[in-house]
Amino acid sequence: MPPPFEVQIVTDPRVLPDSPLRGLNERPLKFLLKKFGELCQKNDLPKAYLISSPEAGYGKTYLIGRLFQELKGKATLIYFYAFIDSSRFWINIFDRILTELTQPEEFIDIDRRNNRSYTQFEIYTSRIIGNLLADLITSKLIEPQELIHQGLVRGVVNELDVVEALRKAPNQKADFSNPSEKWIQWMQASYWDSLAQCCENALYRRGINIGELRDLIPLFWIFFWYSANPDLRHRETCIEWLRGATLEEEDVRNIGLPINYNEPMDLPIDTRNDLCRKRVYQFCNLASFARPFVFCFDQTERYGEDKSLCQKFGSVIGSLVNECKNHLIILTTNFHAWEQNRNYIQKADLERIAYEKQLELEGLNIEQARELIEQRIKRYPIEESKVRKLLEKLPSFFSTQSKVGIRKFLQWAEREFEQIEETNELREGDEELEKIFNEEKKKTLSGQVLFQPDLFLEAIQVALIGKKESIQQIKHDYYSLCWEHDGDQTTVYFGCEKSDNWKRWGAIAKKTLELSASFQAKSRRFLGIFPRSHELKTIPGKNWKETKEKETIDQAKNSGLLRIEALDKEKTADFYALAILYRNAISRDINYSKEKIEEFASKKLASWIDPLISLLPQLPPLPITSTAPTGSEITVTQPDSSNENDPYRIYREKLNEFFSKNNIDANVRDYKIAPQFVRFLVEKDVRVRITNIVARKKDIQLHLGLDVPPFIDAYRNYVKIDVAIPQIDCVVPWKKALRHLKGNLSFPIGKTIDLEQSEWVIGDFMDSNFAHLLVAGTTGSGKSQFLKSLIGAILYKFPKKARVFLIDFKGTDFFPLESIKSHKEAEDFLKKAVEEMNSRNERLNKEMLNDLNSLYKTGKGDIPYWIIVIDEYADMISGLRGNRRREFESYIQRIAQKGRSAGIHLIISTQSPRKEIVSGLIKQCLPGKISFRVTDDTESLLILDRGGAEQLRGKGDLLCNFQHGRFLRAQSAFITDKEWKKVVLQAVR
Repeated sequence: MPPPFEVQIVTDPRVLPDSPLRGLNERPLKFLLKKFGELCQKNDLPKAYLISSPEAGYGKTYLIGRLFQELKGKATLIYFYAFIDSSRFWINIFDRILTELTQPEEFIDIDRRNNRSYTQFEIYTSRIIGNLLADLITSKLIEPQELIHQGLVRGVVNELDVVEALRKAPNQKADFSNPSEKWIQWMQASYWDSLAQCCENALYRRGINIGELRDLIPLFWIFFWYSANPDLRHRETCIEWLRGATLEEEDVRNIGLPINYNEPMDLPIDTRNDLCRKRVYQFCNLASFARPFVFCFDQTERYGEDKSLCQKFGSVIGSLVNECKNHLIILTTNFHAWEQNRNYIQKADLERIAYEKQLELEGLNIEQARELIEQRIKRYPIEESKVRKLLEKLPSFFSTQSKVGIRKFLQWAEREFEQIEETNELREGDEELEKIFNEEKKKTLSGQVLFQPDLFLEAIQVALIGKKESIQQIKHDYYSLCWEHDGDQTTVYFGCEKSDNWKRWGAIAKKTLELSASFQAKSRRFLGIFPRSHELKTIPGKNWKETKEKETIDQAKNSGLLRIEALDKEKTADFYALAILYRNAISRDINYSKEKIEEFASKKLASWIDPLISLLPQLPPLPITSTAPTGSEITVTQPDSSNENDPYRIYREKLNEFFSKNNIDANVRDYKIAPQFVRFLVEKDVRVRITNIVARKKDIQLHLGLDVPPFIDAYRNYVKIDVAIPQIDCVVPWKKALRHLKGNLSFPIGKTIDLEQSEWVIGDFMDSNFAHLLVAGTTGSGKSQFLKSLIGAILYKFPKKARVFLIDFKGTDFFPLESIKSHKEAEDFLKKAVEEMNSRNERLNKEMLNDLNSLYKTGKGDIPYWIIVIDEYADMISGLRGNRRREFESYIQRIAQKGRSAGIHLIISTQSPRKEIVSGLIKQCLPGKISFRVTDDTESLLILDRGGAEQLRGKGDLLCNFQHGRFLRAQSAFITDKEWKKVVLQAVR
């Protein structure tokens, strides 16, 4: 047992070291319980709620623990650590929900005479299926006597009793797992033919809208099967299906699911992330049948280390509040961290987070401190005189402060007690840190050490930063971190994968071999590493069949390119403890800087990291591969069918094979290489419609073994099929773009393979096609980088001819360029811009000139052009209501309609071009449409009036309208931070 005051940090809200102190932080607890009561009444809360403290050590996690105790049996409780992989945010949230749900249910009053425990998920699924059946009984769609006669419900004689028993399942009267065989037989006979079609009406009557009936039918079946089958393998299969895994046909049949509800192939990262988002929405909204969720996001200070991650976190919280019911969301933060983090979160999302005075934590007073000492001392055989001495020192500690954070007090008590005991040892530097690490590791080992991908990735990233290595997060279907070890010309990818599905691991192995070939073309070695905790199954599985996928896995492992690290419980605890220490340093829960933890972690994990590269084999000769060589330059290549080393030969052959097998009269004639894709030009018979090929893009994806469907469209006399290639370096330098700016007020859009006369798409504000721009794209798509390259080009090429005005409420992405950051400033500026426009047009009319460009041609060009850039337009417009919003939109519409002739040009940038954000009238007046990757084809249609932008690769991959309704695909120019700051500062001078 540790000394009485050594335990000072609560890391698990379900394990509290002390009983509550009288009067300490009762107000925030009562506030949260009141909100939970409101949730139970109306199933919906308008906000997430933020618990804050003046600094670390005031008991935020402890308060969550108290809330969990109060809500035991009344809510489904989910506790979240911080996530660090923004591309997998929803995947990680859903995985954490499933992990917590599949733990034993401790808090529900169930008669356990059958000697087995229940999981939270079993309670959740049983309540949903039980209530659905009860609703169908009350709607006269199920005859209750049938359930009684078949022994499915016991100890009841009438309809009311049957309904009540089902609504409270599992219990002694109604339990889908007892008798399991009878329930399964009855459901298999009744569900697919009749009951499934009735579910939609039952949901409608309850006001639950969670999507298409086709999505709900298999979901409810999976819920039933999980609750009816205590068999572990069946339950694992159900969980894998929920995650979107591709299951073996035998496993699908074993859980009674029709084969058409199985995913036909491994899903790409964006699709999986979106599926998990929908699953979270479904779980929350269906909770009205069961118990509400309580989601606790602890240690949110970690998100402030990465602006884009913090923005994503805010977006997720906003989405949960807006789209989901039956949940209470709680966030915790230190006040100083929140003041920074709130600047990174979009305004619309920030408005969904309530910062209530009642949720500010207070420190303990002298009486509460005395009570805490007595609580801790009672557990130890300590002389009364020593306890008295410690209590006598309390008044002096509180002489300069009436209240103090609980951790600060415990640290003082620990030092004082060591002096009284005469056991205090002077520990310095790493010795003290080693002690804290061992304590954290011991806590981890005292509970279940389950697979937590973000803790693995956090520890690896921290250790490599401590070694001064180049490590960055990447968006990839299977990997999350990229380590560039230039000394050995080696690239190492780290991923975390919980699944033991052979098809998914086959896809991982295949992609690893392709990546190795791609890096080999650049004379670099490649290694893919997946750490796994001890409770996960061995890969490959012992009972896996000899399939093509298993051969690929064996090839990748045996070649040393794919390393699946099965770590024991002790080593896993090392990773987790280091990750938790790092987060504690960020949130100031320990008195060490994050830099010190990085250095410490690099030493602790050195024995694991250092051998990784040394054991890699030397580069083999370049093999024939379907993976494209990387490079930032766009080239046009003529195929040579006799060239055995042609890296695209396999793709060409497979495409032609596909056309032949499917009786499509078409043939690959040519190809071109762009930074992020290779374009195959397909010649088709005139009788073959392009829509016939587009409709088969999923089949083509499967046939070529691609991660994402190919982009298919018309291209001059061909059909173009764009196949994504795995590349990291897809940079098109901004300085090269500047050489091609030859217009009156031109700017670079991107480098393309769509034009014959030029490889650059250049816009010009003098051109009616680009007088004003609408730019759209999700976070990470390259939209902000494009705006910077455009602004930078204007400032660099036309420093006197044009002025740039930026409205950016975040005020961070474009630093050091000054921006307008408030609605009041924006309103005043737009009003001024309209007045300036009117004044200019009056002058032009007097001089009988059509536009400002005509004035320049007369030699009287003393008026600068205005380029008005509004970044994240949704942030600006969504914060306005009524007349004020109409006034804003009126200014923008007038500039869009009449600004071109006056030399005033608009660029509106938004993540989503929804009509409630960008009105139809404004959109019509913005002729230039540039779209980066968007979330779905609906958003692509909104900006481009056509689909396709949802298939873009991100990182600057774009579609833009050109002449005569034609669309071009291009890669936008990349301006470095150094170039950006230099051009902005020069313009200011």
